[in-house]
Amino acid sequence: MVTARRHVATLSLSTVQEARLNVLVILMFYSVFLGKYFADGLRILPASAKLLPEALSAVALVIVIARLLSGSRIRLDWRYGIFFALLLFTLAFGFMAQSVEAGPIVSGLRFYLKPLPFFLLPAVYPFTDRQLKTLFYSLVPAICMETPVAFYQKYVAFRSLWHTGDMITGTVLASGPLSLLMLFAIAGLVVLYLRGQLGLIAFVFGVGFLLAPTTINETKITIIVLPLVILLPAFFMPRAKRSIRKLAPILAVGSACAVSFLAVYAYFQQFDAGGESIQTFVESGEYNKYLYNKGDTYQSKDLARADTIVFAIDFLKRDPLTLAFGVGAGNASLSPLKTFEGKYASYFGPMGLSQTQVTYLLWEMGFVGVLTYLFFYAVSFQDALFLARGEGNFAFLGQYWATIVVVMTLALLYTSTFSSYEMTYLFWFFSGLVGSKAWEQRRAESAAALARRRQRAQSPGASPMTALR
Repeated sequence: MVTARRHVATLSLSTVQEARLNVLVILMFYSVFLGKYFADGLRILPASAKLLPEALSAVALVIVIARLLSGSRIRLDWRYGIFFALLLFTLAFGFMAQSVEAGPIVSGLRFYLKPLPFFLLPAVYPFTDRQLKTLFYSLVPAICMETPVAFYQKYVAFRSLWHTGDMITGTVLASGPLSLLMLFAIAGLVVLYLRGQLGLIAFVFGVGFLLAPTTINETKITIIVLPLVILLPAFFMPRAKRSIRKLAPILAVGSACAVSFLAVYAYFQQFDAGGESIQTFVESGEYNKYLYNKGDTYQSKDLARADTIVFAIDFLKRDPLTLAFGVGAGNASLSPLKTFEGKYASYFGPMGLSQTQVTYLLWEMGFVGVLTYLFFYAVSFQDALFLARGEGNFAFLGQYWATIVVVMTLALLYTSTFSSYEMTYLFWFFSGLVGSKAWEQRRAESAAALARRRQRAQSPGASPMTALR
């Protein structure tokens, strides 16, 4: 009787812990989607509402520390330890080499480390299947609300500027990150359809619904990323599970989406005095200037994305140490408070510091910083692919996340991904989740292989060397 009561009490405590962690993560989801939008977009909340994700990160950090002190182990591969060591070393060395002041140091640490507690949370607490389903379902409304918000912005809030898609930002308040997030959601639908968890009709309508904001905000990156999120998930699942019956509709839907995007883009461009269709954009060679226009002035409006990277390298290569470690995290960043503004913020800002994440990293952390993050992306991709090609319960998660990591790596050259709360917090949380589940699956497979070897060794007639095989 006493044993039964203890068992019930343990289950109750476990359920309470699950609920509390679910609430924390769900609050994080909605704070990154709505905090800045309510504060800066609709202006119905004070500016401090933008800091809610960081406050939740502080709570997550306390939980991580408490779990570690209570004896929990970190369920991550040792390669993540290398990443953290490289990151902290690069940050510390940059601070010392450039004699960065206290204010920019705080600003830099905040910028680069604020989402990491949510990366570590799944590593110290094994989220159950039930929890993950709850979290995934809770994220659906946050993603779906972007479509009606985008249409509201297009035809109501900014109807006088409806010929341009620059104002269509959803709750993300940036058109590029909004498009990427919606395309990431489409990748999720592709995975669900490939694995038989979603019917064809629901898949078609879901893709159309999620693609709409990306279409009306006219983000050119869509024409590159859309084929990736449609096709890559099929490559990341076991060959034996690929089905032509599933691939054919996906190709058809993807083609229809591409044609629709091009048609809508061309339609809206006719109302813009300097607008042109994607076809004209490519045939005229304008895409070269869009990527690299060899701007000869240090003004961000005159610089394409590649220009900002070239300018950063040209400046930093004057000093090998600065080329390797940058000018220090936070030392090139703007801040509303002068105390926290970087020494080089006003100088490097016009050079397109924040146009791409690679540019940002080069200025503040140098090539070592860029390579450190690329190393993390590579490790996360390997773990996702390991899950995707396996037979475990989280194969779908690995298949999806491998696709996301590929696109996020390319996005480093497109936009400042770390500046988007929606992208950075979700990316780090799910990266931690994938890393922890890959660790658990490797550990389970190793234990199963060891048990098989011992069983063979104990079988009649087995040689003593059998146990070592």
